[in-house]
Amino acid sequence: MADVPDQPAEIRRSRWLILLLAVAAVIAVGFSYLIWRFTRDDPVTYADAEDHFKYGSTGGERESGIPYWIWKVLPKMFPEYLPGKTYTPDRVGIPRDSIASF
Repeated sequence: MADVPDQPAEIRRSRWLILLLAVAAVIAVGFSYLIWRFTRDDPVTYADAEDHFKYGSTGGERESGIPYWIWKVLPKMFPEYLPGKTYTPDRVGIPRDSIASF
């Protein structure tokens, strides 16, 4: 008869354990979804070849991106494709006229 008062305590412990396991399972499922969602690397496919050329990925961003030296040398090699005649390679995006007006 001494075991009778302990039954409700054991039931409460087992209920807390079940609740704890359920919360841990929900957290594990949520964490697994977040890992799946943010570590996927699927390229976007475009129906039109022109759209793919304009907006498609080069695949360079997968590891470390396109190397800096390419961005550095492109304005010097192809200045005719840059907007305006006031382009300065050391101040990208700021025309000389606007610098003088400061």
